[in-house]
Amino acid sequence: MDKEEFRKQLVELLSEEDDGHKGKLFVFPENVEGGYNVIAGLTLKQVVIFFGPVTLFLAVLGILPPYTSVILWIIKIIIAVIVAVGVMLFAIHRPIPARRNIRMIDWVKMRLAFSQRQKIYFVKPKKKGFEE
Repeated sequence: MDKEEFRKQLVELLSEEDDGHKGKLFVFPENVEGGYNVIAGLTLKQVVIFFGPVTLFLAVLGILPPYTSVILWIIKIIIAVIVAVGVMLFAIHRPIPARRNIRMIDWVKMRLAFSQRQKIYFVKPKKKGFEE
């Protein structure tokens, strides 16, 4: 084994690059998130934020009278399912498939901020002089 080959193996082992970088190089893939996913790509905090108010709403909906009418219970159940499924879809959906780190709520906030900010319009300057 000659010196150059030995040097290359040492550089590879110690992860020292020729550009002055010393230490181990960590590469994180794009699909790494900061939290632990509990349900379908949602962290525990997101589950509490999205489904806390929904469960409260469903509890209030169940407590509301009348209790004896079967038709009204069916209507309550249909409303509950629509609300729960809507919130679940809103929480889980990723609007840009190539960017898994952008959630639907972030995308909506970005679109609202864009629509409310001041726009810049460029006006074509008037021609000076006489046109022939």
